[in-house]
Amino acid sequence: MDRAGQSYWDSVWTNAPNPDFHPDSGALRDYRDKVFAHLLRRALIGLPAPATVAEAGCADSILLPYLGRLGYRIAGLDYSPTGCEQLEQRLKQLGLSATIECADLFKGSALRADLVISNGLVEHFEDTAAVVRAVAALSTNRVLTIIPNMRGLVGLAQKLCAPSVYNVHVPVSLDRLRKAHEAAGLHVLECDYLLPMGFGVVNYHEPNSSRVASMLRRGAIAALGRLSWLAWSADRYLPRTELLSPYCYCLAHKG
Repeated sequence: MDRAGQSYWDSVWTNAPNPDFHPDSGALRDYRDKVFAHLLRRALIGLPAPATVAEAGCADSILLPYLGRLGYRIAGLDYSPTGCEQLEQRLKQLGLSATIECADLFKGSALRADLVISNGLVEHFEDTAAVVRAVAALSTNRVLTIIPNMRGLVGLAQKLCAPSVYNVHVPVSLDRLRKAHEAAGLHVLECDYLLPMGFGVVNYHEPNSSRVASMLRRGAIAALGRLSWLAWSADRYLPRTELLSPYCYCLAHKG
Protein backbone atom coordinates (compact mmCIF):
# COMPACT_ATOMS: atom_id res chain seq x y z
CA MET A 1 0.00 0.00 0.00
CA ASP A 2 1.21 3.50 -0.90
CA ARG A 3 2.04 5.40 2.29
CA ALA A 4 0.94 8.64 0.65
CA GLY A 5 -2.25 7.79 -1.27
CA GLN A 6 -3.75 9.17 -4.46
CA SER A 7 -5.11 12.39 -2.94
CA TYR A 8 -1.62 13.25 -1.65
CA TRP A 9 -0.13 12.87 -5.12
CA ASP A 10 -2.91 14.81 -6.84
CA SER A 11 -2.16 17.66 -4.42
CA VAL A 12 1.59 17.41 -5.04
CA TRP A 13 1.26 17.58 -8.81
CA THR A 14 -1.24 20.43 -8.59
CA ASN A 15 0.94 22.58 -6.33
CA ALA A 16 4.52 21.56 -7.16
CA PRO A 17 5.05 20.26 -10.71
CA ASN A 18 8.48 18.91 -11.60
CA PRO A 19 11.18 21.23 -12.95
CA ASP A 20 12.55 20.81 -16.46
CA PHE A 21 15.34 18.30 -17.15
CA HIS A 22 18.65 19.75 -18.40
CA PRO A 23 21.16 16.91 -18.93
CA ASP A 24 23.04 18.78 -21.66
CA SER A 25 23.56 21.92 -19.61
CA GLY A 26 27.09 22.82 -18.59
CA ALA A 27 25.85 24.54 -15.43
CA LEU A 28 26.90 22.90 -12.18
CA ARG A 29 23.36 23.18 -10.80
CA ASP A 30 22.22 20.76 -13.55
CA TYR A 31 24.91 18.15 -12.88
CA ARG A 32 22.38 15.79 -11.28
CA ASP A 33 20.47 15.70 -14.57
CA LYS A 34 23.65 14.79 -16.42
CA VAL A 35 24.27 11.90 -14.01
CA PHE A 36 20.69 10.67 -14.44
CA ALA A 37 21.04 10.81 -18.24
CA HIS A 38 24.28 8.83 -18.09
CA LEU A 39 22.57 6.17 -15.98
CA LEU A 40 19.70 5.97 -18.50
CA ARG A 41 22.16 5.50 -21.35
CA ARG A 42 23.79 2.59 -19.50
CA ALA A 43 20.38 1.03 -18.90
CA LEU A 44 19.58 1.22 -22.64
CA ILE A 45 22.82 -0.33 -23.93
CA GLY A 46 22.13 -3.36 -26.10
CA LEU A 47 18.35 -3.00 -26.21
CA PRO A 48 16.64 -3.25 -29.62
CA ALA A 49 16.34 0.02 -31.51
CA PRO A 50 14.12 1.87 -31.21
CA ALA A 51 13.49 0.52 -27.73
CA THR A 52 10.28 1.12 -25.84
CA VAL A 53 10.79 2.71 -22.43
CA ALA A 54 8.00 2.94 -19.86
CA GLU A 55 7.94 4.65 -16.50
CA ALA A 56 5.98 3.24 -13.58
CA GLY A 57 4.81 6.15 -11.45
CA CYS A 58 5.17 8.49 -14.43
CA ALA A 59 3.25 11.51 -13.07
CA ASP A 60 4.74 14.69 -14.58
CA SER A 61 7.83 12.69 -15.55
CA ILE A 62 11.02 14.55 -16.42
CA LEU A 63 12.65 11.43 -17.88
CA LEU A 64 10.08 10.31 -20.49
CA PRO A 65 10.15 13.60 -22.45
CA TYR A 66 13.94 13.40 -22.55
CA LEU A 67 13.85 9.83 -23.85
CA GLY A 68 11.16 10.71 -26.36
CA ARG A 69 13.32 13.49 -27.78
CA LEU A 70 16.10 10.92 -28.23
CA GLY A 71 13.81 8.84 -30.44
CA TYR A 72 12.70 6.11 -28.04
CA ARG A 73 9.10 4.97 -27.92
CA ILE A 74 7.75 6.04 -24.54
CA ALA A 75 4.90 5.01 -22.28
CA GLY A 76 3.89 5.48 -18.67
CA LEU A 77 1.56 4.37 -15.91
CA ASP A 78 0.38 6.25 -12.83
CA TYR A 79 -2.76 6.34 -10.69
CA SER A 80 -2.82 10.12 -10.24
CA PRO A 81 -5.11 11.69 -12.89
CA THR A 82 -3.55 15.10 -12.22
CA GLY A 83 -0.02 13.78 -12.69
CA CYS A 84 -0.96 11.96 -15.89
CA GLU A 85 -2.61 15.08 -17.31
CA GLN A 86 0.48 17.16 -16.53
CA LEU A 87 2.73 14.66 -18.27
CA GLU A 88 0.46 14.57 -21.31
CA GLN A 89 0.56 18.36 -21.45
CA ARG A 90 4.35 18.38 -21.13
CA LEU A 91 4.65 15.87 -23.98
CA LYS A 92 2.16 17.76 -26.16
CA GLN A 93 4.17 20.97 -25.79
CA LEU A 94 7.23 19.09 -27.06
CA GLY A 95 5.34 17.45 -29.93
CA LEU A 96 5.88 13.96 -28.51
CA SER A 97 3.44 11.07 -28.50
CA ALA A 98 3.21 8.44 -25.78
CA THR A 99 0.90 5.85 -24.28
CA ILE A 100 -0.04 7.11 -20.81
CA GLU A 101 -2.20 4.81 -18.71
CA CYS A 102 -3.92 6.18 -15.61
CA ALA A 103 -4.20 3.01 -13.54
CA ASP A 104 -3.12 1.23 -10.38
CA LEU A 105 0.19 -0.60 -10.85
CA PHE A 106 -0.99 -3.46 -8.64
CA LYS A 107 -4.16 -4.11 -10.65
CA GLY A 108 -2.26 -5.21 -13.75
CA SER A 109 -1.69 -3.59 -17.12
CA ALA A 110 -1.23 -4.65 -20.72
CA LEU A 111 1.58 -2.10 -21.03
CA ARG A 112 4.95 -3.68 -21.87
CA ALA A 113 8.37 -2.15 -22.54
CA ASP A 114 11.98 -3.16 -23.12
CA LEU A 115 13.05 -0.99 -20.18
CA VAL A 116 10.81 0.00 -17.29
CA ILE A 117 12.04 2.76 -15.02
CA SER A 118 10.71 4.06 -11.72
CA ASN A 119 12.00 7.27 -10.20
CA GLY A 120 10.80 7.95 -6.66
CA LEU A 121 8.13 5.25 -6.56
CA VAL A 122 9.36 2.14 -4.74
CA GLU A 123 10.20 3.89 -1.45
CA HIS A 124 6.56 4.78 -0.80
CA PHE A 125 5.56 1.14 -0.24
CA GLU A 126 6.17 -1.03 2.82
CA ASP A 127 6.68 -4.20 0.78
CA THR A 128 9.65 -3.28 -1.40
CA ALA A 129 9.81 -6.65 -3.14
CA ALA A 130 6.10 -6.55 -4.03
CA VAL A 131 6.29 -3.17 -5.75
CA VAL A 132 9.48 -4.12 -7.61
CA ARG A 133 7.73 -7.29 -8.75
CA ALA A 134 4.77 -5.24 -10.00
CA VAL A 135 7.11 -2.90 -11.90
CA ALA A 136 9.07 -5.84 -13.35
CA ALA A 137 5.83 -7.35 -14.68
CA LEU A 138 5.70 -4.47 -17.20
CA SER A 139 9.19 -5.21 -18.53
CA THR A 140 10.29 -7.62 -21.24
CA ASN A 141 13.98 -7.03 -20.54
CA ARG A 142 15.29 -4.52 -17.97
CA VAL A 143 14.23 -2.60 -14.89
CA LEU A 144 15.84 0.58 -13.55
CA THR A 145 14.81 1.73 -10.08
CA ILE A 146 15.86 5.09 -8.59
CA ILE A 147 14.92 6.12 -5.05
CA PRO A 148 15.97 8.88 -2.66
CA ASN A 149 18.39 7.73 0.02
CA MET A 150 16.47 8.33 3.24
CA ARG A 151 18.93 6.49 5.48
CA GLY A 152 21.65 9.16 5.61
CA LEU A 153 21.86 12.90 6.13
CA VAL A 154 19.41 13.59 3.30
CA GLY A 155 16.81 11.58 5.18
CA LEU A 156 17.61 13.39 8.41
CA ALA A 157 17.28 16.76 6.67
CA GLN A 158 13.94 15.67 5.21
CA LYS A 159 12.70 14.55 8.61
CA LEU A 160 13.67 17.84 10.24
CA CYS A 161 12.38 20.08 7.44
CA ALA A 162 9.11 18.37 6.61
CA PRO A 163 8.19 15.39 8.82
CA SER A 164 4.96 14.80 6.89
CA VAL A 165 6.96 14.29 3.68
CA TYR A 166 9.48 12.04 5.40
CA ASN A 167 6.66 9.91 6.81
CA VAL A 168 5.41 8.91 3.35
CA HIS A 169 8.83 7.39 2.61
CA VAL A 170 10.22 4.02 3.65
CA PRO A 171 13.98 4.36 4.35
CA VAL A 172 15.07 1.59 1.98
CA SER A 173 18.71 0.51 2.26
CA LEU A 174 20.85 -0.37 -0.75
CA ASP A 175 20.94 -4.00 0.38
CA ARG A 176 17.14 -4.10 0.71
CA LEU A 177 16.80 -2.61 -2.76
CA ARG A 178 19.09 -5.26 -4.26
CA LYS A 179 17.33 -8.11 -2.46
CA ALA A 180 13.92 -6.82 -3.58
CA HIS A 181 15.00 -7.07 -7.22
CA GLU A 182 16.45 -10.53 -6.68
CA ALA A 183 13.22 -11.62 -4.94
CA ALA A 184 11.32 -10.41 -8.03
CA GLY A 185 13.35 -12.88 -10.11
CA LEU A 186 15.64 -10.25 -11.62
CA HIS A 187 19.38 -10.48 -12.21
CA VAL A 188 21.07 -7.39 -10.75
CA LEU A 189 23.56 -5.68 -13.07
CA GLU A 190 24.30 -2.61 -10.94
CA CYS A 191 23.19 -1.47 -7.50
CA ASP A 192 24.81 1.60 -5.99
CA TYR A 193 24.44 5.17 -4.77
CA LEU A 194 24.23 8.15 -7.12
CA LEU A 195 26.26 11.32 -6.53
CA PRO A 196 28.57 12.00 -3.57
CA MET A 197 26.14 14.54 -2.04
CA GLY A 198 22.89 16.27 -2.94
CA PHE A 199 20.46 18.01 -0.63
CA GLY A 200 18.36 19.38 -3.48
CA VAL A 201 16.21 16.25 -3.24
CA VAL A 202 14.87 17.45 0.13
CA ASN A 203 11.31 18.76 0.01
CA TYR A 204 11.01 21.61 2.53
CA HIS A 205 7.24 22.16 2.12
CA GLU A 206 5.51 21.28 5.39
CA PRO A 207 1.73 21.84 5.46
CA ASN A 208 0.37 24.37 7.97
CA SER A 209 3.78 25.78 8.87
CA SER A 210 4.35 29.51 9.19
CA ARG A 211 5.76 31.63 6.39
CA VAL A 212 8.84 32.44 8.48
CA ALA A 213 9.49 28.76 9.19
CA SER A 214 9.13 27.94 5.49
CA MET A 215 11.59 30.66 4.54
CA LEU A 216 14.12 29.41 7.09
CA ARG A 217 13.83 25.85 5.82
CA ARG A 218 14.14 27.00 2.24
CA GLY A 219 17.26 29.01 3.08
CA ALA A 220 18.86 26.09 4.89
CA ILE A 221 18.23 23.67 2.02
CA ALA A 222 19.50 26.26 -0.50
CA ALA A 223 22.74 26.58 1.49
CA LEU A 224 23.14 22.80 1.63
CA GLY A 225 22.44 22.73 -2.09
CA ARG A 226 25.37 25.05 -2.76
CA LEU A 227 27.55 22.75 -0.66
CA SER A 228 26.37 19.86 -2.82
CA TRP A 229 27.47 21.75 -5.92
CA LEU A 230 31.00 21.92 -4.49
CA ALA A 231 30.92 18.15 -4.04
CA TRP A 232 29.69 17.70 -7.62
CA SER A 233 32.61 19.74 -8.92
CA ALA A 234 34.91 17.12 -7.38
CA ASP A 235 32.63 14.19 -8.20
CA ARG A 236 35.29 11.90 -9.66
CA TYR A 237 37.33 12.06 -6.46
CA LEU A 238 34.55 11.47 -3.92
CA PRO A 239 32.91 8.23 -2.80
CA ARG A 240 29.20 7.41 -2.90
CA THR A 241 28.01 6.56 0.60
CA GLU A 242 24.87 5.86 2.57
CA LEU A 243 25.68 8.85 4.77
CA LEU A 244 25.78 11.54 2.07
CA SER A 245 24.54 10.27 -1.31
CA PRO A 246 21.05 11.52 -2.22
CA TYR A 247 19.94 8.55 -4.34
CA CYS A 248 20.15 4.77 -4.61
CA TYR A 249 19.55 2.87 -7.82
CA CYS A 250 19.32 -0.67 -9.08
CA LEU A 251 19.60 -1.81 -12.71
CA ALA A 252 18.47 -5.37 -13.34
CA HIS A 253 17.29 -7.62 -16.15
CA LYS A 254 15.04 -10.59 -16.60
CA GLY A 255 16.64 -13.90 -17.35
